[in-house]
Parts: sequence; C-alpha cells; structure tokens
Amino acid sequence: MPAHIRLVVALVAIAGWVLGYLLVKFLSTGLLTDPSWRRPSRKLAAGRGRRRREYVIPTEVPPPPGVLIGRDEQVRTICEHLMRPAGDGPSVVVLTGPTGVGKSALAIGIAQVLADRYRDGQLLARLDRAAPGQQGVDDVLRTFVTALQEQGDAMPATGPELVRRYRELTASRRVLVILESARDPEQVRPLLPRGRGCGAILTSWHTLALDPSWLPVPIDRLSDESALRVLDALVGNGRVEAEAADALRIAEATAGHPFALQVAGAALASRRNWTLKVAVQRMSEARLVPAVGQTLPAYSAALDLSYALLTEQERRGLLMLGLIEEPTFAPWMLGALLRGAERAVRDGGLPAAPNGAVSPGADPDGDSDPGVDATAERILDRLVYARLVERRLDDATGVATFRIAGHIESYLKTRLFAEVPVEARQGAVDELSHARRLHGERSPERLLRYQVYQQLHDGDLSTALNTARAVLKLCRERVETAGEAVKAGSAMKASDVVDSLAAVSSRDEWERAKAEEGLALAALAEVNGELGWLEDSRRYATAARETETKPCRPRALRCLALVNARTGRLDEAQRLLDEAVVAADQLTDRWEVVRTKRDLALVQAQRGLHDRARETILDAVTTCSSSDDPARHRLPAVLWAQGTVLAATGDWDEADRVLDRAETLFAGPGPHQRLWLPWIRHQRALVALEQRRYGRAREHALRASQAFRDMNHRYGIAHCRMTIGRAYLDEGNEPAATPILEEAVQTFGGCGDRWIEAECRTWLGEAHLSAGRLKPAAEAFARAAQDFHDLGDTRSRGRARARLSVADARRRREAVEDNPLLRVARPLVVGMRVRAD
Repeated sequence: MPAHIRLVVALVAIAGWVLGYLLVKFLSTGLLTDPSWRRPSRKLAAGRGRRRREYVIPTEVPPPPGVLIGRDEQVRTICEHLMRPAGDGPSVVVLTGPTGVGKSALAIGIAQVLADRYRDGQLLARLDRAAPGQQGVDDVLRTFVTALQEQGDAMPATGPELVRRYRELTASRRVLVILESARDPEQVRPLLPRGRGCGAILTSWHTLALDPSWLPVPIDRLSDESALRVLDALVGNGRVEAEAADALRIAEATAGHPFALQVAGAALASRRNWTLKVAVQRMSEARLVPAVGQTLPAYSAALDLSYALLTEQERRGLLMLGLIEEPTFAPWMLGALLRGAERAVRDGGLPAAPNGAVSPGADPDGDSDPGVDATAERILDRLVYARLVERRLDDATGVATFRIAGHIESYLKTRLFAEVPVEARQGAVDELSHARRLHGERSPERLLRYQVYQQLHDGDLSTALNTARAVLKLCRERVETAGEAVKAGSAMKASDVVDSLAAVSSRDEWERAKAEEGLALAALAEVNGELGWLEDSRRYATAARETETKPCRPRALRCLALVNARTGRLDEAQRLLDEAVVAADQLTDRWEVVRTKRDLALVQAQRGLHDRARETILDAVTTCSSSDDPARHRLPAVLWAQGTVLAATGDWDEADRVLDRAETLFAGPGPHQRLWLPWIRHQRALVALEQRRYGRAREHALRASQAFRDMNHRYGIAHCRMTIGRAYLDEGNEPAATPILEEAVQTFGGCGDRWIEAECRTWLGEAHLSAGRLKPAAEAFARAAQDFHDLGDTRSRGRARARLSVADARRRREAVEDNPLLRVARPLVVGMRVRAD
C-alpha cells in the first residue's frame, strides 16, 4: 500500500478515535437523561442563579378537609381574580356566608390549586382564635414574620415594626395568605401581604365593608344534586345510586351544609354493611326534640344520624364534652368527666373528695386514672373519625389537643341536658375541677428531673419525648395564665398597696413560669438531639435560649453547641460551650458544669486541641470520681467522653482501657444511665477499628446495636451499622460492607442528621469504588459533597470532592480504554511513529 494511502487511513482512524472519545464524554455527562438538555439556556441560567435558601418555604395551609364538589363556578371566579395582576398590592378575595357552608374548605382547596403560583409560601390564620384587638393582630404578624424570615433574624418588638417587616418580606415574593373568620377590614389590612404577586383569601360570616379592589364571593348551601354527589364520594361502593330515595333523605337532612355532609358521610362509611334505609330509620329514632325556646341547626338531623351510629360509650363521652368550657381540651379532662359522672351515678351523686383528697380510682401521684384516660383517648379517636371532634397538634410541642367541631356545640349541649341526669353532670364537673387543681399543682421541674431525664437516661426515648412535650404544654398553659394575671395587675391603681403587691407577685409567677418553659424546651432539645433530629433540637434549644431565663441557659447553649459540632461547625460549638460553662458556674450547677465540660472536651479534641481536651475531661472525671459524690451514675458518660478524647489523640490502648472501665461500672450496684452503655460499646468498636482489630470491632458494634435495638434507638443502630460496614471495608470485604452501609445511609436519612448521613455516604462511595462500581461511587461522593456544602462544612466537602475526582478520573480512563476505535487507531499510530523514526 502506498505511503500516502496509509497516511490517509491513519488520519481517518485518529479522527474516528477523537470523535469516539468525545461521544463517550458526552454520554458520561448524563445530559441525555436530563429533561432539561433540550433547553440548555434554562439549565445554565438555573446553575448560575442557584443559591442555598436559608429558610424553609412556609406551607401552613392544611390539606382540604373533604371533597370539593358543587363549587366549580366559584373556583373559576376566584382563580381568575387571583391570577389577574393587581394594581399596587395583593389580589384579595372575600368569601362570605353562614357558618358551616364550606368557606374554609373552599379557601384551602383554592390554595392547593394555586400552589405553583404562590411558590414563596402559603400562610393561614384563624382570627376567631386570636386574642382581641391589636394584640391578636400582632400575634398573627409575629407568626407570619417567623415563617417568612431567615433563621436567626431578629424579631421586631412593636406592632408597627412587625407590619413594616412583614411588608418587606412579602414585597417581592409570591405569597398566599388565608385569613379565616375576619371581622372587619381594619383587622385584616395589616395582615395582607405587600407584593403585587401576592394573594389573600378572607372568610367571614357577614358582609365586610369592602375595598373596591376586593372581590366578594358569596357562598351558599349546596343544592340537593351537589349534596348527593358529595355523599356518594364519601360513602362509595355505589350505595347512594343503589338507594337513591334514602340517600336523598339523608342529603336533605344535611340542609346542604358541607360540614353536615362530612359528618353524615363519615358515619355511613363506618357502617359499610348497613343499608341507607336502616340508617334513615336510626336517624329518625335518635331525633332530638328541642326544648321550648331552643333552636337547633338546620342540619341537626344529620347530627342525629351520626349520634345514632355511635356506641353507647362513645355517646356518653361525646355528651360529657359539652361540660368543658375551654375551646380546647386534653384526654385527661374527658377522663375526669367520665370518672366523675360514673361515680356520681353509682354513689348517688357524691362529689369528688373535699380538701384536695384524691377520690377513689384516681392516681395518688397525679390527676388521672390511667385506665379511664386510655378509654378517653380511644373515644376521642373515634369521635375524630366521625368528624364530631377535631384533633390539633401544637406546632411547638407536638402535643395533641382536641376541640369540639364548631358547628355542633348548641346541638351537643341540648342533648346533654336532655339525656344526662343533673347528678351525673354535677359529679362530672366536680371531678374535672378536682383534676384541674391537681394538674395545676404539678411541678414541671420535678417532672423534667424525675420523669423526662430519667426516661431519657433509661433509653425510653419515645416516652421521654412525649413526656417532655406534655410538660412543655403544661408550662405554656402556666405562662398564659400568669401573663393574664400580670395584665390584670397592670390595670390596678398603683396607690393601692395590696393591689401593687399582688401585681408584683403575678410578675414573679410569670417569670417562674417562663423559666420552667425554658427548661422544658431545653429538655426537648436534648431528647431530639439524642434521636438524631438535629433541626428540631436546634429549634427547641434556640427557643429555650430566647426565653432569656437563667436556669435554662446552660442547657440551651450546650444543646446548640452539640448541633453545631455534629454539623462540622466546631468553632461555633466551642464558643457556645465556653459560654455555657460560665452560665452553669454562675448558677452553681455543678453537674451541668460537668456535662458541659464533657462536651467541650470532645469539641476541643475534634479541633485538634488535644492538650486542652485532656485537661478539660480530666477535670470532669475528677469531679465525678470523688468519693463523696452522691451521683456517681454520671461517671460512665464522662468516661465515654474521656475514651473518645484519648482515641482522638491516637492513644488507642489507653482509650480502650478507660472505655472498658466505663462498661464494667454497669455491672455494679446502684442506678445507672443505661443509655450510655451502647454508646460506650460503640466507641470501643471505633477504637478497635483504628487498631485494625476488625473482628473485635464488629463484636463491640453488634453488642451496641442490640442494646440500641432494645431501646428502639434507630439513630444509634445506624451508627453501629456504619461502623460494622467500615470494618468489613477496611478488611477488604466490599461485598459484605456495601449492603450494611446502604442500610445505614437509609436509616440516617430517616433520623434527620444530614452530616452523619453524608459521612456514611462517603464510606458507601469508598465501598463502591473499591469494588470497581464507579458510577454509584461517583453518585455517592457527589451527593455527600452537596450535603456537606449545604451544611457549611467546607473541609468535609473538599474531602468528598477529592474522592469524586478520583472516581470520575477512573470512569474517564475506563471509557477511553473501552473505545473500539482507540484499539484500531493505536497500532497505526505506533507504526507511523516507528517509520518516522
């Protein structure tokens, strides 16, 4: 073959190799699987504009309470108005109509439909539950500002400052605000968002004096046809169509009220084997006849149906709720009413024991009978399902409270007085008063010390969490009561010495209640931190710190420091812990000083301040080891920290000796903080891992995992899995390491600690990389690097990015080596070089 032909063939081969290499590069980018590849300008613009949000977009609007049928015209009108740009402010819609016609359901349904338009948040406020006057407006504004502004931003102090801040936050955003039960325009104007892209939906039971730009939408009862459609959607199985005549009677009984339809539908859905004819018969039998001068709702027949389908126990519980005057109530209150009514009927109307004595059947150490309270909770669950009672979770505490559905109160009281004897009513009220007194006399501080922290240290984490929430609820009730007393005292004449002393006493009581609230918040922060829910822990600790009360300050600072330490912010963690030590010293709280120094030593060791860490932890160990210490049960936790510090300095043998001593303390007599035993075993596993004693590391980790499993401690189990996976990986057994590390990543993902999840993901990436699975390795490293970046841990991000570069380089090298064009071109290129030489 002539030389010039060979040259052409070689050039063609080289060109083919280059094109093949570029094609492999293109395929490895993943653009073909990215739906945005056809519009690269959007992808590039998104990449340039991407930044990490420092706040969570608020979506406080709940799911719609039921099916939305028969409102097509109103939905279309409202959506058109809200999507039409307003002049110089938000688009406002006012829904008016009588109680129970579905104004709130329609407003919430509209919010769901327009969720994409209002991408910066959806806010909801029920103005009928707000405090009267300017205070209620300020409370709602404070809630809105908290939801919209970034974490850590200062809260305005006065009403005008709140309004100004709220308008600043909504000026350039798309936010939808729903204000239920608005009374007048002056009440709602400060609560309207500022921006032209914002919207507001107001609901009111009477016609407001409207602004000309606001759109009024009257909401009336549903037609019989629409009511039947709603009933069919709720009941299902074609029952409405099969028994059309009886279904129509039920729909007519609801008088077209969506609430009554929901109640009737829930009742029928719970009795799927009943015919509608039987339901109509039961409704007629349970018909409530009002007394002279009483008026029942137009839909009372639908409530008769729901009442008829309850069990006898559920009916009794529902009627007892009519004796509660508060807008919300807890299960123990219903339990007290049932207990008092039963005793009154059994004993001939005897009231609860006088002078604070505990009546028969009550808990001498509390305010309730556990058996009756459990029954009360079951009854309330059933009444919630029947739509007669509403369950609400307190946003800050997570404690469930209940309230009677607002449209049945008059019906309930009428049936109560018609069916429950006066003796039973009086006995129930007396017992409830007695239970309230005992409930109010409980000491939150004692509950935290002897219940919450005892449960936490015993490893009963779920009970500790629920108890801490209940204590916080109790504390906030006390703060509210004391606050009202302070306001009443401020209105007294200063010249009256007795009144002045009463005002001072009320102020002292309020400050004591705030201090108890701070302690409860700090306890919740500690329990959530142990469970791995770091954001919740940060939120509670921040709230405790903001109470600005001295007793909770050291704990709050310590919990905040632990969250920062776990997310790689070690400098901030040490600053907070130094501050916490000073605060605990000022309170002369010896044991809080020990706990804080224990955690401070760990942070110092992580920062590489080994000498200072050894000195700090030695001080804590010395305090706990003193012979006159009445609380030596704290020593294992401090020894765990000492072993961790020694491991960080590379003194593995001494670390294992100290941890072995800590573990043996649990074999001795006396009370023990069982929670620390699996953590001590886990730390021994980490020490053995560094000593390359892989079998022993897995043994310690498995024993720790079993102890965590007995506590249902998923966060601890995930740590043990990660350690076992690392032991297999370091031993070269990638097939065994990979599934264990995958399980650990998945478990961490459900706990909320994003830092340790990202750390575990890097080890999973190492397992894939060692096994030659380059694509999943790169994905794991990339995800970990992004998580570290979001958390602000630049050092860990750099480490993950470096491993990602290694995985990507190997992927590119293998892609080039697997290219068939390269295998063809390489001999030709080599041959040309030889001839040229």
